[in-house]
Amino acid sequence: EKAAKLEAAAKEADAAAATSTESIQSYYWWEGKVNNDDEWRVAVVTTRPFAEIRAALEAAHSYDTPMIIFDLPASEAGAGAYWKAVVQCPSKAEALPLAVKLVERRIVACAQAADGGELAVKTTGKCRRLVDEALQAAGVSASWAEIGGNEAYLKWLDEECQGAE
Repeated sequence: EKAAKLEAAAKEADAAAATSTESIQSYYWWEGKVNNDDEWRVAVVTTRPFAEIRAALEAAHSYDTPMIIFDLPASEAGAGAYWKAVVQCPSKAEALPLAVKLVERRIVACAQAADGGELAVKTTGKCRRLVDEALQAAGVSASWAEIGGNEAYLKWLDEECQGAE
């Protein structure tokens, strides 16, 4: 129901937007420990300016600090303050302990495992090297994209990714 509300908001902001939803297991640091929740990831592909879509999604979202992010075009990518990585693990069962480890080390703010074993993580530029090292130790590699997003979420990333300090 919540995912459908977000998809409807995206379509209202841009009737030509393509949307998809996916069930995920989300891991994050909260109140001094790793927590996890079943959530839905809603992806929106649009040519509209991010600010327009962000405003529509924020208005429809039930979280105080929703994660509304976008991949930066390669031509705009730079030193990289914020990053997402997609890691293909052999299975969801193998992705889950890795998600816990990355969040527990405070080198990612959140890690989202999908049924097929895909693990999506969000981190900061200062922690990216540590994430790569942890993934290498686990025998997996990542596909990285520099991201932008809503200010509240990016601030949360800065606050939660403390492993490089």
